Amino acid sequence: MDRISQLLARSRRSGTEGAALYVDLDEFKNVNDTLGHAAGDRLLVAAAARLASTLREADTIVGWAAMSSSS
Repeated sequence: MDRISQLLARSRRSGTEGAALYVDLDEFKNVNDTLGHAAGDRLLVAAAARLASTLREADTIVGWAAMSSSS
C-alpha cells in the first residue's frame, strides 16, 4: 500500500500517469503441490527476474505470494 500511495503522490506532483500490474501465475498451486515448494519458489524468483529485467531502475516490484490457498 505504501508503494501505491507513493505512485499516486508522484503522479499528482508531476502531472504524469503511473501504472500498476497484477500478475497471476495460472496453476501456480499445482506447481507447489506436485513439484514442491522449493520448485514454486524457483518459479517465483524466475518470474520476478524476468519482470525486473524489463523495468527501469526507478520502478518497483512488490510481491504477494499465496493470496488464495483455495485456487
